[in-house]
Amino acid sequence: MRLIIILSLLICVPVMALAQQKSRKLFPYNYTTDDFPNGLRLITVPTDYPNLVALYIVVQTGSRNEVEPGKSGFAHFFEHMMFRGSENYTADQREAIFKRAGAETNAYTSDDRTVYHATFSKDDLDEIMKMEADRFIRLKYALPEFQTESL
Repeated sequence: MRLIIILSLLICVPVMALAQQKSRKLFPYNYTTDDFPNGLRLITVPTDYPNLVALYIVVQTGSRNEVEPGKSGFAHFFEHMMFRGSENYTADQREAIFKRAGAETNAYTSDDRTVYHATFSKDDLDEIMKMEADRFIRLKYALPEFQTESL
């Protein structure tokens, strides 16, 4: 009986070590994390594509944060409003800047987050980051866009 227990342990230890190695490879890329005083967390992942930027802005709120009975869809509504323009960039200007950058953009809302993403040339990083900051700080709530998105 003692031999069976020892053999079982000898078999389990390598399996457990293999499981630990696999969990470490869940995200096998090198990355750095910078936390800012305003709560922003910047995660940078270098890739083999030095001239390409994949920007993901993850807002940690989604449909599960809509707690008022009978009222839902606000996270998704604001996801759409984020493409309708800001104080310094109209929707058309945003689209033109992204088009000129050859960018691919989109967004989605889930139960626990809203994600805005874009892929573009690193040469356009400064301009696109200014535009993204503007929409997060100075989102425009013009009545026509508000009414269109609320339908």
